[in-house]
Amino acid sequence: MNRTLKKIIAREFLFLIGTTILFFLILFVWISITESNYDKQNEIKTEIEIFEKKNQSVNKELLKLVYGKLSTEATYDEFVIDFKESLELQKLSYSKLETEADFNSFLKDALGENEIKKATEYKSLETKLEKTKKSIFNHSVSEDDVFRFGLTLFLIFFIFRYLIYGTKWSIKQLKE
Repeated sequence: MNRTLKKIIAREFLFLIGTTILFFLILFVWISITESNYDKQNEIKTEIEIFEKKNQSVNKELLKLVYGKLSTEATYDEFVIDFKESLELQKLSYSKLETEADFNSFLKDALGENEIKKATEYKSLETKLEKTKKSIFNHSVSEDDVFRFGLTLFLIFFIFRYLIYGTKWSIKQLKE
């Protein structure tokens, strides 16, 4: 073998090794990010479970009645306003509270700022969990995706490179 052929083979081998290393590096990073995302989901689920255990409200039925009608994207102040307004609409549902004063005292005792803050925190945890679930990194890489990615890297680093070499050679030949 002459020296030029050895150089060409060595260069091709280095490109092959470089492409393989790049492929596995990107695959490792993708898997790490995916695992990190699963860990975040599990942490949020654990937070929600702990939150639910700590904050069992005596008036859970009232919260359930109103809770589903509130906006998930609202700020804390908007949430409080909406919550209080929707509670005002629920007065008719609680006929056992005969006067408005009884109802207002019931609200102060049962659903004070602390309870509303807890409901807001719970809703934000649920929203955070949904965003994490919808993340692009939540989906694992299938074998077909790995094969396509490897083929794409091969095409970029080998076939595309030969197109560039061929174009350079053609331009060089035209100039001579």
